[in-house]
Amino acid sequence: MRAAKTLAYERQIGEKQEAGEGRSGPASSGSRAAVKQALARLGRYDVQVFRSVSLALLAIAGSAFGAEGLVRLIDPLDEPEHYCLDVPGWGRRLNLDAPLMAHTCKPGAADELFEADRPNPGQLYMRAYDRCVEAGSSEPRAEVFTRACSSSGRQRFKFETDGRIRLSGSDLCLTVAAGRGTPTGGPSHLRRDLSLQPCGAGGTPLSVWAPPKAE
Repeated sequence: MRAAKTLAYERQIGEKQEAGEGRSGPASSGSRAAVKQALARLGRYDVQVFRSVSLALLAIAGSAFGAEGLVRLIDPLDEPEHYCLDVPGWGRRLNLDAPLMAHTCKPGAADELFEADRPNPGQLYMRAYDRCVEAGSSEPRAEVFTRACSSSGRQRFKFETDGRIRLSGSDLCLTVAAGRGTPTGGPSHLRRDLSLQPCGAGGTPLSVWAPPKAE
């Protein structure tokens, strides 16, 4: 009798275990599905976070730069398209170590794009080449170049309200050469030499510029 009860009890235990195992299969599958759904949601969330962070970083990076643009002579002189501050040469012939010149404006060309007051106040920065405008000396008729940005006083300019670009601590302003422009071989392009000359009261048509505005 006791053996029969024991056998019946064991049978009940076995049935319960089998029932439990039967339930555990679907339950485990459901758990795995839930985990997959959670991971999928987490993946979408991560993508959204990544996009948000990326946009924020781009906004911060953009705010680190001022307005990039032309340094344009106000008076067109003999060039209807105006003269702009320019690096000599183009393409593979670009000469970053040559003195800067005044050349027919080429909107959007990297060799004529500058930022005022970047990376520090008073500097003229060329983002495309990571260089700053620098006077060859603080003497009259000095040429101007692009050099690695530094704390040199010859890289500090004052952008006067009347359009003159004055070398800080001097009475010398960025000035284009008088006379007529020299053809450069491009489609109706002209060039003129550029140097630092005594500013004079109120400037002259040869030394009044419209620089890009710092943001």
